[in-house]
Amino acid sequence: MLKKLGQPLSAKQTAFAVALLLALAGALFGLYRGVSTVWHRRMLERWTPSVLAGIRSQRDTLMALVESYKSRFGFYPPMFTTSGPTRGVINPLAYELLGVRFNTNTGQFYIPVTKDGLSVAEAKKYFNTQGFTNCVTVPALATNFLANRALSVSPVTKEADLFGVALSYTEFTPEEFWTDYDFTPWRYTTNPAEHNPGKFDLWVEIGVNGKHFTIGNWPEVQ
Repeated sequence: MLKKLGQPLSAKQTAFAVALLLALAGALFGLYRGVSTVWHRRMLERWTPSVLAGIRSQRDTLMALVESYKSRFGFYPPMFTTSGPTRGVINPLAYELLGVRFNTNTGQFYIPVTKDGLSVAEAKKYFNTQGFTNCVTVPALATNFLANRALSVSPVTKEADLFGVALSYTEFTPEEFWTDYDFTPWRYTTNPAEHNPGKFDLWVEIGVNGKHFTIGNWPEVQ
């Protein structure tokens, strides 16, 4: 006979009921995660054109700052590394645009975003130069072309405390998508530039949702 309503379940029946509830909860959670993942990816695809537009806007700002640098010094931020796999990836653009202070006591170069200095030997190793153009001796202040701009600075290598000009992606990317995008710092080459002879190449690499984009200052990647 069927048990009367309210009659206690046996230990076996209780275990079965708990297992059933857990299985049901797991299935519902799996369904939720699946639907949530699909929805997130679709929203990510819909938002990506706006993110790329934001990158292009910051590219135009950075290009204008590089031109301002040239107006000030008579040439584009110089590069003395002419070949190799890191050409363009490791570049002195952040140092030349932020402005460098050289401390004669420590024998190191300093930029405003970090207390760690860059030695003359490191400048020679990574940038093939013993100094920078936009550089003054402490306590003087060099010209900071990036001041009050929607551009940031981030590390470019784990080998040393080297920094590059980066995207301020929070300006155009919703917080729920911050971890979905993989933005590199800005790549920069000149003397010579491969795509813009006599000027400079500027580009950034973006990875998102299994896709890759390059945004730069020559026609094929604009």
